[in-house]
Amino acid sequence: MTFRFLALSAGFTVLIGNGTALAQDAFTALPSLPTGYTTSNGGTALTSYDVAGEILDHFSLSANLSELYDSNVKQGNQNIVGEDDEFITSLGITAGYRTKGSDWFLSTNYNGGYSSYYNYSELNDYNQSFSGSLGYSGPKLSASWATSYIQNNGANRYYGDFVKTTNLSNSITAAYALGAKTSLSGNISYSTTSSDGDFGDTASLDMGLFAIWKYSSLTQFGPGIRYTLRSGDNQGDRTSIGPALTANYRLSTKVALSSRMGLDFPEYEDGGQADPGVSTSLGIDYKGSSLWGMNLALVRDIQADPANAGIYNEITSMRLAYNRKIGSRMAWTTATSYEFNKREETDTSTNSGSDREFFSIDSTFGMPVLARRAYFTATARYRQQTSENSSQNFDGFQLGFSLSRNF
Repeated sequence: MTFRFLALSAGFTVLIGNGTALAQDAFTALPSLPTGYTTSNGGTALTSYDVAGEILDHFSLSANLSELYDSNVKQGNQNIVGEDDEFITSLGITAGYRTKGSDWFLSTNYNGGYSSYYNYSELNDYNQSFSGSLGYSGPKLSASWATSYIQNNGANRYYGDFVKTTNLSNSITAAYALGAKTSLSGNISYSTTSSDGDFGDTASLDMGLFAIWKYSSLTQFGPGIRYTLRSGDNQGDRTSIGPALTANYRLSTKVALSSRMGLDFPEYEDGGQADPGVSTSLGIDYKGSSLWGMNLALVRDIQADPANAGIYNEITSMRLAYNRKIGSRMAWTTATSYEFNKREETDTSTNSGSDREFFSIDSTFGMPVLARRAYFTATARYRQQTSENSSQNFDGFQLGFSLSRNF
């Protein structure tokens, strides 16, 4: 069995095993929806870099210090009284443990840190995340379970305010090889997000079953069926079921593609229906040489709006990144992200919420320091949101650095 790491946007790492079953990768490394945070503690994280970009075998421990300047921490919210710009200092730890046997693996990771705001001291808080995964890969059957707990505090564009959120998710994936070229693969995942203040809690349930055909040693694909349930405190349940297609392609370590696309035919709890839609999740990794590579993540899905009653949001998010190794020690990454948030009203009389577009471009430089016992990163980011509601428009930039020390 071979192993690789998948770095998630919330600043933690999940270990995923690629076993011998044909459809093992049917739900592996697919991107997920953004969190709405763009500070150092969530979303596109500026910190949480482990030394040399990898976790040591069995156990790892590191401490990190980061400083972030945000020119528009309020993100255009005029209801927040105070300065637009802010300095955020964070001090935290990252601890990870992993082990593996001949046909199983176990991985856990914890990331926690205290963030201090210069102007908005009421936001000072401890942010943390935990992830764990357990998997088995045998001659015919492979299965894995993954869980995560994420607690963030700060400005969130989905809520349009400073908010503290807690997300808990669990997922199970299994694949069974029927023959040399065919297999069945299925998954079930459930996620909840709660928040403080007057915002509503939201939840998501996804289930899928696929028949996979191994076309060649590089390519596998197959049809399936997907069921989803979206719900919120301020919305009636939204269910959808429809056909789906999954496809995976791998050319050694040079090119890797994982994808899933489905048609959704949604219905609301009150019996109403929405127009059919398309859900998509696509991840592509390309390694041009030992010096550079590119990554593309595309996801389109529905989630309940925590800030507006009777509204679901169809979010289309894309991120393209270019990674460059400079010499034998330094690394540089630049990326651009685009997101379109389209509202779906369960009750047209509410007339709440608005369509929004979000754009960001960021660049990160990193290198080991202190005889390679520590890792230094510096990041710059520009972000902009435009909306039908002009009060939600904002732009601004962030400048930050972090220093991680391994023990």
